Amino acid sequence: MSCSMLVPTVIVLALPYFVPTVVAVVRSVPNRGSVIVINVFLGWTVLGWIVALAMAARSGPPRPPRDSCPPRDSNRGPLRQWASALARPVRTRMGTARAHDPSCWPSPGLLH
Repeated sequence: MSCSMLVPTVIVLALPYFVPTVVAVVRSVPNRGSVIVINVFLGWTVLGWIVALAMAARSGPPRPPRDSCPPRDSNRGPLRQWASALARPVRTRMGTARAHDPSCWPSPGLLH
């Protein structure tokens, strides 16, 4: 093999090796640094390459649900804020729907 064919051949053969890295970067996975390290150092083993590809293709962890009612503590007194902070975990454990809580409804002054 001539020297002029050696460089393109190495490039073509190296492209599949870095597929997990490319997938991780394109998908912006949160653990892309780990994928790159596993791909570079263990990708020569078939198992390391498969693990890196699986990590790159994995979906991210589910996001916690947002509270349906943001806290409106800015216009409350300190005692009311303290009482609300104590009641919040109890309401969450009991599964009370926050949308039906009248304290979550917007005040008429905020609508204008």
